[in-house]
Amino acid sequence: MNVSKEKPVYLIIGEDEYERREVVDRIVAKLLPSSETADGLVRVSSSEINEEHISKMRVLPFFSSSQIFLVSTIDKIKKKGVDLLSAYLDNPCAGTYLILEGAAIDGRSVLFKKVKKAGEFIQLKKVKNVDFKTLVFRRIKDAGRNIEPDALSLLLERSGGSESFLRVSIDKILLSTKNEANISESDVRIIVEKSTSYDAFNLTDALGDKNAGRVMKIFSALLEQGVHELEIIGALCWFFRRLFEGRCLLENGAGFSYIKEAMNIKFYFEKFAAHLKNYTKKELTRILDELFFIDLYLKQGRVIGRPELELLFIKLINGKLV
Repeated sequence: MNVSKEKPVYLIIGEDEYERREVVDRIVAKLLPSSETADGLVRVSSSEINEEHISKMRVLPFFSSSQIFLVSTIDKIKKKGVDLLSAYLDNPCAGTYLILEGAAIDGRSVLFKKVKKAGEFIQLKKVKNVDFKTLVFRRIKDAGRNIEPDALSLLLERSGGSESFLRVSIDKILLSTKNEANISESDVRIIVEKSTSYDAFNLTDALGDKNAGRVMKIFSALLEQGVHELEIIGALCWFFRRLFEGRCLLENGAGFSYIKEAMNIKFYFEKFAAHLKNYTKKELTRILDELFFIDLYLKQGRVIGRPELELLFIKLINGKLV
């Protein structure tokens, strides 16, 4: 993606945090010399925007020729923040650049209209039904490396359906094995199983066990880590679609050894089999329907996301989705 001539404000919207970060990095590199980022790059969450930030936008730092205010999670901005940024964009300061990024934005909002008028709007198109295997192969090949079949299987299964987790894990694996031509299962395991923070796999594992305490704890932690509700929904859809496929096979008379081979599950199958026993085909159908509508309404701005997902978790854990 090419960034056009300098504008006072840039808005980057896309579900994938990794892709948004790549675009942000390119814009920052274009607008601000690397030697000036320490003084000239200010990061702030959209929910924290206040009058002090606006005042700073109008005064350039002493050691920098320009400055960038990077406002993250613009989809979570409060009314006060909308009003302040909208008023600022009526008369932006020369030398100050605003970069707003997030998963979604209301196209009817005053802020969106002012950004489109004064700056550049970049909509990242989400590729539906991302082929994770192709994504891994392409990234590994671009780095001039190879990945062993078992290493690939482990990475895909451990991703938990999260594309951003997969991308970040690939980068970590490539960095930790930079002197090796082939990436092995043990190389992958070191990265994906030694993380100190929660990820989508942990959440879906807790949901598979129907462990309410763990589910709520991990869900809250993911949101605090900055994982967007839309990304969580994507991981949940991936997890429950796999369970639905396995449950259909099971109810059609297939044994677990056949299911393991047919679904090409090389790791964590014991967990998968245990999760299958916790859900009926009817429950899984209802869960996928509920996720579809939460995803749709969240993108339309009709729901917040967190309350709806928490209610869904409670209902499915308690067997109320019938």
